[in-house]
Amino acid sequence: MELLAAYEVEFFTAQRKIGETSINEMSSRSHLTIESSLSEVSGVDSATILAATVNFVDLSGSERASQTNSVGKRLKGGGHINRSLLTLGTVIRKLSKEPNGHIPYRDSKLTRTLQNSLRGNAKTARVCTLRTRSS
Repeated sequence: MELLAAYEVEFFTAQRKIGETSINEMSSRSHLTIESSLSEVSGVDSATILAATVNFVDLSGSERASQTNSVGKRLKGGGHINRSLLTLGTVIRKLSKEPNGHIPYRDSKLTRTLQNSLRGNAKTARVCTLRTRSS
């Protein structure tokens, strides 16, 4: 069984928002999250349920407004991206230092969406692709 079919990946990729800035001609202007849930019912009376959820997340990179020369909606969108990345960092830091304290999941749509993946019995893998700016 394939977790995500090729046509699903193409559909989600088409939903990404990309725009040009003065430092990046293909700048990602939004985060992309794909959640895939699997469950299996077994047992004599179907009483045993095994469930798993996998989140695929493509985060936009933060950009300095002074370097991108963004204005208007693009500047405001960049601010939202930076705020959600800051909130994600805050949530991860608080979970690692004080897991029983208040965790501000609701401070951003991104952390609210990923709440179940960030806490509890979750495994996380990170894959990064970085591209340097040509001078």
